[in-house]
Formats: sequence, C-alpha cells, structure tokens
Amino acid sequence: MGDSFQDQAKPDSPQGKVASPDQTADNRIHFNRYTVAWVCALHTELTAARAVLDEVHNELVICEDDKNPYLLGNIGCCNIVVACLPIHQYGTNNAATLLTNITRTFPSIKFGLMVGIGGGAPSATQDIRLGDIVVGTEVIQYDLGKFVSGRDFQQTGIPKRPSQSLCMALQHLIAKHERLPNRISSAMKERFQNYPKYCRPKCRDDLFQATYNHQPSDFDCSRCDLTKLVQRAARRATDPWIYYGVVASGNQVMKDGVTRDRMVQKTRALCFEMEAAGLMDILPCLPIRGICDYSDSHKNKAWQPWAAASAAAYARELLIMMSTTQRHNANSIESVVADDPHLPHDLDGDSLPQEALKEIFSRAIRSLGQRSFTCFVDALDECEDQEVDHMIHFFQQLTTDTSAQAIQFRVCFSHRHYPRINIGHGVKMTVENELGHRTDLSNYISSRLQVSDPRTFIRIRDKLLAKADGIFLWVVLVIDILNKALKRGEGNLQSKLDVIPTGLSELFRAIIERDYEHPADLLFSILWILFARRPLKPQEFHHALLAGRAIREPSSPDILIHGDFVSSETIENFIISSSKGLAQVTENRQSQVEFVHESVRDFLIRDGNFQHLWPDLSPSGKVDGHQMLAKCCITYLNHPSLLALFKRGPSLGNRRTVSVNLMDGSIERYFKDDERHPFLRYAAENFLYHANAISDITVRGMLMTTILANQYIQGWLEAEHYYRSQSREDLMDGLYGTTIPFNQSSDLLCYLVYNDLSELIRAWLICDPNVKFIVDGRRHPLTEALKLRDMDAVAALLGLPSSSNEEVKTMIDTLNPRCNSHGCYETLNMASRYGFNVIVDVLIKRGSLVDERDQKAKTSLMIASEYGQSDTADMLLKYGADINARDENGTTPLMLALKNGHRRVAMSLVERYARIDLKDKDGTSALVLAASKGFEDIVCCLIEKGAHVDKCGIRGSDPILAASEGEHHSTAKLLMDGTPGLAEDDDEDKTRKQWFWRWF
Repeated sequence: MGDSFQDQAKPDSPQGKVASPDQTADNRIHFNRYTVAWVCALHTELTAARAVLDEVHNELVICEDDKNPYLLGNIGCCNIVVACLPIHQYGTNNAATLLTNITRTFPSIKFGLMVGIGGGAPSATQDIRLGDIVVGTEVIQYDLGKFVSGRDFQQTGIPKRPSQSLCMALQHLIAKHERLPNRISSAMKERFQNYPKYCRPKCRDDLFQATYNHQPSDFDCSRCDLTKLVQRAARRATDPWIYYGVVASGNQVMKDGVTRDRMVQKTRALCFEMEAAGLMDILPCLPIRGICDYSDSHKNKAWQPWAAASAAAYARELLIMMSTTQRHNANSIESVVADDPHLPHDLDGDSLPQEALKEIFSRAIRSLGQRSFTCFVDALDECEDQEVDHMIHFFQQLTTDTSAQAIQFRVCFSHRHYPRINIGHGVKMTVENELGHRTDLSNYISSRLQVSDPRTFIRIRDKLLAKADGIFLWVVLVIDILNKALKRGEGNLQSKLDVIPTGLSELFRAIIERDYEHPADLLFSILWILFARRPLKPQEFHHALLAGRAIREPSSPDILIHGDFVSSETIENFIISSSKGLAQVTENRQSQVEFVHESVRDFLIRDGNFQHLWPDLSPSGKVDGHQMLAKCCITYLNHPSLLALFKRGPSLGNRRTVSVNLMDGSIERYFKDDERHPFLRYAAENFLYHANAISDITVRGMLMTTILANQYIQGWLEAEHYYRSQSREDLMDGLYGTTIPFNQSSDLLCYLVYNDLSELIRAWLICDPNVKFIVDGRRHPLTEALKLRDMDAVAALLGLPSSSNEEVKTMIDTLNPRCNSHGCYETLNMASRYGFNVIVDVLIKRGSLVDERDQKAKTSLMIASEYGQSDTADMLLKYGADINARDENGTTPLMLALKNGHRRVAMSLVERYARIDLKDKDGTSALVLAASKGFEDIVCCLIEKGAHVDKCGIRGSDPILAASEGEHHSTAKLLMDGTPGLAEDDDEDKTRKQWFWRWF
C-alpha cells in the first residue's frame, strides 16, 4: 500500500519556535553556519525579530572577548545572528562596535540587516505614513561634514550602498511585488497575533506642518492645533507601503521639522535613523526601517511596536525570497559533516545522527526554489510504531512549511497492509488492486522460472499467480524452490507446487522445517541477522557461521582456516544455503547480509514462530541468542591463528598489572589482515556487547568470569582499541611505541564504563564481591561514570537497581561538576560532603582509603563533619576513619563540626572519645568553639571529660570570652561558675569578668 501527501498551503506558525535537540540539529550548527547579521537598537525591535524567526536555535558558547548576547535562529535556509545594542547606547559608533564583534565571532557573516524603527521624511513626492517601510538602497551620514564661513555646515558624507547580493535580492523582491501582493500584512497578523502590544495603534496618524512645534509639556498631540495639519488623502487600506531610497543616518535624533525638510532637500532622504552609517563601514548592510514618527517635535512612542513589526515582517519576506533563489554549492554530505566538528566524521553504517540528517534534508528541500522534488519512503511497516509516528510528523511538518513557500515537494510512503498506518491527508492506493501488478508478477515468472516446455510453463505460471494472491515475495521464494527441484531432476513440478503452502508464514515454516545437512547453520544465520550489533558483511557473516561450527566441533580447530581465496560467489552461495534462502546479500555499494524481506523477521518474532521452531531456546531467541553470539566471538578470538598476536602476558585473573610493548608493529599488521580474519574486527569490538546483552544475570556473570580468566583478553582489548582508536578517546592513552598498563579491577571496569556495558559491571560485581575499584592510585571507574553522567553505569557500580533513576540522577547532578579525573579521593570527599552514603560505602569497600587526604589535608571524615553529615560520619568511623586527623590548619573533625554549628555530629564525636585537648594553629580548642556556639550540653560534656577553662588571655582561645562575645550568657555563666578561683587582682580574670558583664 502506498500513501502520499502534500498539505494545502498553510500560514506560518504564529511565532518562532524553539527547536529542541531532538527536533533539529541546531546544537550542531557551528559558528560558520551563520551568514546573516540582524542588528537591532531597541528591545522592541529585538522582540519583533524573534517573532518572525522560523526556529530559535540553542545558544553557542561565545568566547570571553565578546560580551554580546546573541539570539540565533533561521528563516528558511538563512541562519541568522540577532544582536541588540546595549540599553541607552545608540548611534553609529556603538552599532559599529556591535557588528565588529558579530563578524569576529561569526566569521561567515555575508551581509547585515539593520531592522527597526526610524523617523519618516514625508515630502510632496513621497507620501510616507506611520507604519510604512523604508528600505535603504543608499545610506548617508548626514551629520558628517564641516562648518565653513558663515557658520554654514557642509555635509561631506559619501553615500554607501548595500552589497551586490542584497541589491540583486531587492530587485527580485520588487519585481515579485509588482506581480503579486506582498505578504507583509499577513505575516504581521500571523507572527504577532500573540503580541497585542504590536497591533496597529488606535491613535491618529497626524502630520503637522514643519514649522509648527509640539508643546513640550504635552505628552501627546491631543491639544495640538489641528489646523496646522498637513492635508493628505485618506488611504483605502492600512497595509504598509514600501519605499526604496536614501536613509539618512547620524549620531543625533532628528526632532525638528524644518531641519528635516532642509536635509531632505539636500540628501533626498526618506527616513532618519542613528545606526546604519556605522554598520556600512564594517559590512555592507541593508537598513529596513518601519516609520514610527515624522522626525519632528511631535515624536511619541505609540507607533514604535507596530513600526518594528512591519520592518521585521519585510525582512522576513526578503530572507525567504533569498532562501528560495540562492544556489548552494553542491557539497556532499561527507563535506558538510566534515566541516562541522559537532557532527561525527565516520559515515560508515548508521553513524550519522538522525537529527543531523533531518536537518540537512530539511534545508535542502527548503532551498529548492521553483524545482519539484518527490521523496519515496519504502517499507514504513518495518519501523517501530514510535519511529513511524516521528517520521510521518516530520514529513507532514516539512510539507506544510514547503507548501507555504510554494515549493513543490511530495512524499510517497509504501508499506504492507499490517500493521495499519494512518497517514491522515493524502492519496491512498493498494498495489495488489492495480491492474499492472499482476502483469509485473507474470513478467517476473517469465524471466526467472527455468521451465523450457511452453505448455508446462504456462500451467506453472498460472498456478503460481493463483496461489500467490498478489504477494511478490511468495513468488520469488517459490520460484527458487522449483528451480532447485529442476536441477535435482525432479520432473513433476505441478505436484510439488500443490504441496507448497499459500501465504508467507506457512511458506517460511515449510522452508525452515525441510531436512538439511547443517540445521545449526540456519539457527546461527537467523541469530546473526536478528541480534548482530550491525549488519555483517558477507565475508564477516561467512566466518561468523564457521565460528558457530567451531563451537559445535571443538576438535576441528582448522575449520576457520582457508588456505585458498574464497570467491564472493562461493560466500554468497554458502550464506543462501545456510539460511535456506531466507537471507540475501544486498546489492548496494556496502554489501551486507539481511533477510530477503522483513516479513521473515515478523514471522519469527512478532508471530511467535521462533519459539515453535526452537522450543529449547527463549521465546524470542534474544536471551540465548546473545549468549551464543558472544561465544562465537570468543571462539573466533581464541582461534590458534590469532594466539600469537594475543599472547601478551599473564591472565588478568592474576590481579597483576600487565605491560605490553607494541613497538614491533605486529598488532597493526595482523589487524589490517582482513582477508585472513574478516570477522576479527566485529568479534573484538562486540564480544563484550553481546555478553552485556544477556538478560540472565547468572549466565552473564558466568560468561564474564570465563572472559576474565582468559589469558588473551589483553590482546582482545588491544584489537578493539586499534579498530576504535581513530574515532574516540579510549581507556588506554596512546597506542604505538608505548607501554599499555592494564589492571583488572580499575582499568577493565573503566573500559566497561566507557563502552556502556553496565550489565556486565553488575554481573561482575555480583560474581566477585572482592573486586577493587582502584589499585595504585589509577583511574577510578565510579569517577569516570559520574563524569560521563552514565546513570546505568553509576547504578551498577553502586549495586543499585536500574530503576533507581531519580536517586542516581541526584548524585550525578551534584557530583558531576566536581569529579576529579584522576584518583578517587575527590569523589569520596564529595560524597561525604553531600551525604551520599551508598557511594561512601561502596568506595571504601572497593578499595578507597578512608583517610586519604585532599589538597588541604582534609579527610572524608573532616568533610562530613564540616557539612553536618552525621550518618556519613558514623559510617566513616565504623570503617576506621581517624577521629583525630588534622588538616593543614591543625583542625580536627570535632573542631570542624563545632565551628560550623553541627551539634549532632560534634556530640557523636565527643562520645566516641575524640581528643578534646587539641588546638588548631590559632590556639582554638573544641571547648572554645562549643562555647562560641552556645552548645551548653557539649560544653558540659567536654568539661566532664577533662577540658580546662584555660586562662590564656587571648580572646580567641578563651571559652568564657568566646561565649560572652557570642551573647550566650547562660553558657558564659556556666563557665564562670564552673571555674573556681577567679581572682579579683588577676588581670586576666578581671578581663574575663569585664567581658562577661559587658555582654551580660
């Protein structure tokens, strides 16, 4: 069945939409992608600019030298940088500074638009009204000149014009407006319907005589003399008129009718403004001004939003026209992606992000202009339901946008009858009901059926057409069966055709259940197509099946060795025979093995036939399938022809550090030998992937134990590193001419974290509770998982269920910005600070030192005490943390708890016999700190345990003075009463009493 749609032309959405990362690829648009600078002077103009954008892009990180905030977006294919002058900083100089920063930050800017409001200059020949638009085909700085004799001002500014590309675009737009009505008014209505402030004002559009000045004390013109109005004919409509000509630019506001008229006579100006001349010195720009006043003393702000909206609407129409007429260089996708550092450069397989493809495709379609384009999307039924919904939504939105721009773009979807797919709008047709479909089937039979007798051929053909019920694939498969029967000398094809079932499902079952020499090959063929991480190339598939045979025949290790070259035809025949014709080699440039049709997958998985055909395996085959494929990979990696390469040192199970020297270059020579070992790359890259995908954690753990015990795992990971090192940062830094240290517990866990193998982490830690996270200060897996914000890996390392997303997310959000990239003390300290006890517990159990110190010599117990994490402090003490540890200032955990007012932690430390006689570098004791906080219970406890109320004479080290200064009168009195022998004639005691009574 096929569906196509091309929506009727619809108006633009009322306002620019913010394009989220999962809708567009704007996060990947580089600075060089922006080619248009849109400059505003007022916030009103900035709001109008945002309203007319098609999309608003995510912000880019701007260099520190550029302090300007930017609004990024696009109209059609034009990527736009919108910038606004700082408040109250107008004029040509400020505009020039702003544009200089724009062109430095966005080096591909081709031209600029100065879009906003301006003061009109009406004359006898130019009936300019409020809300009209003036487009500056010339810009002149009218206040640039010199005073000559008689105090006359001689203007010396030279007219400047926009760039040639802008002038050509204006010509096209003017010609278009002569043929068709402009869309300024409709765009303003559509884009500003949610902006009531930007509607046409209700006040009158009055033009007073140039010599009649406004009364300075009046806010508006309600009390102005209406007899001084210039008589103008009423317009039939309120649509803005567009004028092209001179824009006069200067650093002063034009606010005098007489001066205005005098400058109009000299310059032929249609409009006055304050920025365009400054821009023209930096980059050829086009000023677009909505008229908000008449450059006289009767200025007011009532018309400014409407004028800003009209100018923005004109700029939008201009950019849409430029989008449809411009011709981009015919860059390939490779060159587009290679030019953008935010997109991956490896275009093999499915590596290009889907959103990037959608963005590239959308921009290409929007630039079609008058050309037509039809897109065919085949096999829609083979996608997941959500993928179908997203695809249909994407194309519907695209056709809506292109219809509005009069672009001839159509889409045709093809899919099977089931599942039902509702397109909505469009023409629908059923292929089987079309007259030409039966003719196509008949022609195919005539070209493929190898029956020489004409009468027999006609009978077989007619019977095939009758039983096929219009299903092309059924005919393809049955003809293959009949041709093979002819080769075997079976003559009665009609009888054979009679027993072949109708319907694809019954036919698939009959094909699979036929007697066959290698039934296990069929199973492995199906498993590889169903569950391989990526489609296999024919040579890879061939060796993958041979690896499956090697599992079943361990006594024949040479099964994978081929002394002679194996032709592509031989491999293809092997694949077809092993899969009983259900698999094929694609004929595209990157040939790969796949089912002859996706209906085979539906038959096996969706219809539940996999369990019926292989009842000893799991229902969908996935549970056992990944286990069997992992064993195939490991069997291949263990092949004797590769052992010389992989034999690098003792097993990682010995818990030793293995050093591998790669100076001899043998690793490169062997890994590049794809003809001898075509399955090596896939096996090395994915043996852990398939092990990770095993759903049974017990089976997964047993397989992980087997992998760890293998003495060649070091070499396997070297192979994986070689194949991937060109495209990502790896666990092992540097390959050639270096020594790669590899430690079982830390480095291998980090490897699993980097490769998103969280289920293997979980299985390994369950099977071996004694696994240490860190040895000899090396890289820490939990720290790396937190850095990567990998929720699954963090949960696995902490032994938390995978469903504990909120708890893990909180940990990641808190600790990620503070993770140290080397060692684990920072992670332990941060977890202690925020009370993440599950992290503290796991870190210490897995090898972290409880008393390891940070740069300020603080331990995790000190940090927990400092931030009042009492439960964390208790846990650390149970693990043997030093209760009397001292940092670089001599401060103890007890002092830190008291200093920061954490009574509960302090009391717990006192009760656990923390030393109370210690003092920091300033001579401050725990008793002084407790007294300063007024913690009477702790003061009493400290005194009971032998703390002395010292007579030091130093206010910072005297508990009585500390309590008095803190206005804790009862605490100070408690200390005074508990200190016998305070002498009246002792200067120190006098001081203490004086302080006490002063504060008391």
